[in-house]
Amino acid sequence: RGKIPLLLAVEAGNQSMCRELLAQQAPEQLRATTPAGDTALHLAARRRDVDMVRILVDYGASVDMQN
Repeated sequence: RGKIPLLLAVEAGNQSMCRELLAQQAPEQLRATTPAGDTALHLAARRRDVDMVRILVDYGASVDMQN
Protein backbone atom coordinates (compact mmCIF):
# COMPACT_ATOMS: atom_id res chain seq x y z
CA ARG A 1 0.00 0.00 0.00
CA GLY A 2 2.43 2.65 -1.17
CA LYS A 3 1.60 5.97 -2.69
CA ILE A 4 0.08 5.80 -6.13
CA PRO A 5 0.24 8.62 -8.70
CA LEU A 6 -3.15 10.06 -7.69
CA LEU A 7 -2.11 10.39 -4.05
CA LEU A 8 1.13 12.08 -5.07
CA ALA A 9 -0.71 14.47 -7.39
CA VAL A 10 -3.17 15.42 -4.63
CA GLU A 11 -0.33 16.02 -2.17
CA ALA A 12 1.33 18.28 -4.76
CA GLY A 13 -1.94 20.13 -5.45
CA ASN A 14 -1.72 19.24 -9.14
CA GLN A 15 -5.36 19.42 -10.24
CA SER A 16 -4.78 18.83 -13.94
CA MET A 17 -2.81 15.65 -13.24
CA CYS A 18 -5.53 14.45 -10.86
CA ARG A 19 -8.18 14.94 -13.53
CA GLU A 20 -6.08 13.08 -16.08
CA LEU A 21 -5.39 10.16 -13.73
CA LEU A 22 -9.02 9.92 -12.65
CA ALA A 23 -10.27 10.02 -16.23
CA GLN A 24 -8.08 7.01 -16.98
CA GLN A 25 -8.43 4.95 -13.81
CA ALA A 26 -11.36 6.06 -11.64
CA PRO A 27 -12.70 4.74 -9.31
CA GLU A 28 -9.90 2.30 -8.40
CA GLN A 29 -7.48 5.04 -7.41
CA LEU A 30 -10.09 6.76 -5.27
CA ARG A 31 -10.14 3.77 -2.91
CA ALA A 32 -6.34 3.63 -2.58
CA THR A 33 -4.81 4.69 0.71
CA THR A 34 -1.46 5.81 2.00
CA PRO A 35 0.31 3.63 4.57
CA ALA A 36 -1.34 5.88 7.19
CA GLY A 37 -4.80 5.06 5.79
CA ASP A 38 -5.51 8.37 4.03
CA THR A 39 -7.42 8.44 0.76
CA ALA A 40 -6.93 11.13 -1.87
CA LEU A 41 -9.98 12.91 -0.44
CA HIS A 42 -8.48 12.86 3.07
CA LEU A 43 -5.27 14.38 1.72
CA ALA A 44 -7.10 17.10 -0.22
CA ALA A 45 -9.25 17.98 2.80
CA ARG A 46 -6.20 18.15 5.05
CA ARG A 47 -4.61 20.57 2.56
CA ARG A 48 -7.86 22.60 2.62
CA ASP A 49 -7.87 22.36 -1.16
CA VAL A 50 -11.56 22.88 -1.88
CA ASP A 51 -11.13 22.67 -5.64
CA MET A 52 -9.31 19.34 -5.35
CA VAL A 53 -12.02 18.02 -3.03
CA ARG A 54 -14.64 18.95 -5.62
CA ILE A 55 -12.70 17.19 -8.37
CA LEU A 56 -12.38 14.02 -6.32
CA VAL A 57 -16.06 14.02 -5.31
CA ASP A 58 -17.11 14.67 -8.91
CA TYR A 59 -15.18 11.54 -9.91
CA GLY A 60 -16.89 9.51 -7.20
CA ALA A 61 -14.71 9.75 -4.10
CA SER A 62 -16.59 8.43 -1.09
CA VAL A 63 -17.24 11.10 1.51
CA ASP A 64 -18.03 8.33 4.00
CA MET A 65 -14.64 6.57 4.06
CA GLN A 66 -12.95 6.84 7.41
CA ASN A 67 -9.30 6.77 8.22
